[in-house]
Amino acid sequence: MLIILLAVAGGVAGLVALLLSLANLRRRVSALEARLALGGDEALPVPEAVEPEPVAASWPPERDEPAPQAPPEAAAAPAMPPPLPAAARVPSEPSLVALVWTWLQENWFYAVAAVSLALAGIFAAQYAAERGLLSPTARVMLAAAFGALLIGAGEVIRRRWGDAPETATAYLPSVFSGAGVVTLYGAVLTAQMLYGLITPAMSLGLLVMVAVLAIVLGWFYGPLLALVGLLGACAAPFLAGGAPGSEWMIAGYFGLVMLSGLSINALKKWRAVDELALIAPFAAMFQIAHLSQTWAAALAYFALVPVIGSVFLGGALRPCRPAQTIVAKLQSGAALIEIGWRDFFMRLVWIGAVAGLFSVIGAEEPQLAAALAALTGLTLLATFWSLRAPGAVDFALVAVAGLYLLAPRIVPTLVDMGEEYPAQVSATLFYLLIAAGAVISLACAWRSARGVGRDAIAWAIGAAVAGPGLLVLQEVMNAPGAVIGANTWAGIAMGFAALATLLAERAWHRDAPDRERVSLAVLAALSLIALALFIWFTKAALSVALAVLVLSAVLMDLRWKLPRLAGFAQVGVMVLVWRTLVDPGLFWGVDHARWFEIVLAYGAPALALLVAAVALRSADRPLTRAALEGGGAVVLAMGASVVLIRAFEATEHLVFGLTGASWWLAGWALLRTASVTAPKQEAGRLARFARLLRLTLGWLDLAVASLALLLALALNPLVWRSFEIVGPVFFNSMTFGYLLPGLIILAMAVTLKGLKKAVRIIFAGFGSVLVLAYLFFSVAQIWRGNRPAALPMGEGELWSYTALLLLIGAGLLGAALWRRSNPLRYLADAVLVVAIIKVFFVDAADLGGLVRAGSFLILGLALAGLAWVNRRAALASVPPAPES
Repeated sequence: MLIILLAVAGGVAGLVALLLSLANLRRRVSALEARLALGGDEALPVPEAVEPEPVAASWPPERDEPAPQAPPEAAAAPAMPPPLPAAARVPSEPSLVALVWTWLQENWFYAVAAVSLALAGIFAAQYAAERGLLSPTARVMLAAAFGALLIGAGEVIRRRWGDAPETATAYLPSVFSGAGVVTLYGAVLTAQMLYGLITPAMSLGLLVMVAVLAIVLGWFYGPLLALVGLLGACAAPFLAGGAPGSEWMIAGYFGLVMLSGLSINALKKWRAVDELALIAPFAAMFQIAHLSQTWAAALAYFALVPVIGSVFLGGALRPCRPAQTIVAKLQSGAALIEIGWRDFFMRLVWIGAVAGLFSVIGAEEPQLAAALAALTGLTLLATFWSLRAPGAVDFALVAVAGLYLLAPRIVPTLVDMGEEYPAQVSATLFYLLIAAGAVISLACAWRSARGVGRDAIAWAIGAAVAGPGLLVLQEVMNAPGAVIGANTWAGIAMGFAALATLLAERAWHRDAPDRERVSLAVLAALSLIALALFIWFTKAALSVALAVLVLSAVLMDLRWKLPRLAGFAQVGVMVLVWRTLVDPGLFWGVDHARWFEIVLAYGAPALALLVAAVALRSADRPLTRAALEGGGAVVLAMGASVVLIRAFEATEHLVFGLTGASWWLAGWALLRTASVTAPKQEAGRLARFARLLRLTLGWLDLAVASLALLLALALNPLVWRSFEIVGPVFFNSMTFGYLLPGLIILAMAVTLKGLKKAVRIIFAGFGSVLVLAYLFFSVAQIWRGNRPAALPMGEGELWSYTALLLLIGAGLLGAALWRRSNPLRYLADAVLVVAIIKVFFVDAADLGGLVRAGSFLILGLALAGLAWVNRRAALASVPPAPES
């Protein structure tokens, strides 16, 4: 059976080569005729690479139509260079569905007649079988004779009256001969599937003969014969009944049907025939595969469909179309609808084939191995084809996408060998997947070396992503290091990194002035080294290694002008920030990390990022510099938060206050950088985006800081009995929990002139609240000790708050007098009003005796003195009157 299949395949390949050679010869003759029609040697050259699709004005006439004739006045015009032919300015043609619908509206009875005749032969054989009228051999022979009779009738009509659309017998020869071909297909299938009269090998040989007959008839008849023959041949296995027989025989049968339709249209170029020749057998094979629960033959068929379809639709064994990728077409300004139906359909064939392949495979290792081999082969073939047809990049992308969808199913497993033996690792298919990724990356690098411009860069990106991407996907989805061992898995990643380094070295010698491909290869190598570090190292060591990689990428970019490494640095910063905030995050640093691990996990990465940002201060990398500044500030702030929480675990106000101060400093630094680099000073989209990134990260830092400081105010020792103040009066945990953050916020409000005035006032108010909290909580510590919430408030403490308010008001008045500032004077007046309200409504009710009298005495004297100072400040703020 295998020898017969190989012989048939060889014959079909020879036939395909012959047909494509004839089509190429026809195209060259047509081009020569066009040159002669345009004036011989003066004619415009006709390209040989891709032949523009002729337009079918009606269906089913052929596509090769004469160009419109020039008006008579043009013949009398003086000699001048010939204009472009009218055929080069083809108007938009009607869609395929519209043409078929229009034809069926006028000729639907021909289609019904063809279907009826084809079914007549098949149903007659079924009736004879049900009634037992004839022997199985006689029934098959009768069906074959009926098919031959139909073909003979069609041929007689064609020879005597013709088959042209303008004749009265139009389409009748195609109706009879098409029905006869379908009947012959059905007779052969019935003999093998229903009665078992012939072997699968004999059945395949007879089907080849019928297919050859259909091809020959198709060259002499109209397209209706091809359409009827294709639809009937695909329906015949379902109508014949019986067991489907060998899955390889059925797959070979549908392959012959597909080849017969494509072979007919290789010369005729009729609309819809190529599409139907690919779609109808594909759909029939899909249905049979799912009904019979077979996969091997169906997988082989689905893998060959895109290859055969591309050869016939592309016009050569090495297709010359599609000439452009969809992305390149859209970048040139063309709309998606202008891509061209044939090129678009070729891409649909590849997508459908990959989808069909996935529909028939399961989780068994042989199925996964066959799918892996098919997808890898399709990728390599599309890569080779792209040398003549640049648009074949889209084919390779479809196949690689299928490979990435398949990869998560391929995992190394442990096989139980019984109680007496240890479990064995089964990872052969997994290693084959990794090898396929390496081969595809090498193929992309080979293709990139033979390309120029964007084409070469696109394939270099493929080389940097295809193989390494499979490793990253496996690590994310399956973590194979747990089965095959961390050292083995990391060693594979380092092997890929060595391969990427070799490609970078080769590209360095080829691309002297341009380092784009070198950047991509180095980027892949650094990413693979990072993957190996993820597998090998602990949490702290991994953060240090990633930070070193980011710093190395920045320095290599500065030294050798490798712009792609800037993207690696940005991604590396995001990964470090993620590790700082989420995995392992704050809780690991607080609960599990040792002190040296905290320094490694937070201090070293922050230092590396800030050093890299300083190194880029004079380089044209605004986005990278902004990412490094923001990332370094976040990592440093988180490190400070971890240290403070670990050092002062029992004092929540200190922990949250210092955490807020750290984040506020980080946000202040980012907002200051963004305000210094104003939009008008930064030219270019990236620079504006970098400024936006700084502003976004800065405000996020301030939001986190504000939340932490609000928690510090809420969890204060004056309210909660379980919290205490650590340290002596005025220099204790509240100094760093409230006073320091408040002074930082006040300094930012004063110095950061780029902020709006309303925002600065809000910041100044927030900082003042923190400073006041420190002062009032310090008074409470003086009177009630380090756990003020555990004791009630006394009269002395209540009176002390009044004195404190008066001192604050006096200080503000002094500042207003010194700075001659009316806003400060109004603020001082507001504080004094609060002091007055407190004395009259709180102190008068809660104090008694001399303390109450002293409180009012001090208030009166203080207000008298402050009123004098306030009057001095008001007079000082009034400008002197002009002299008369």
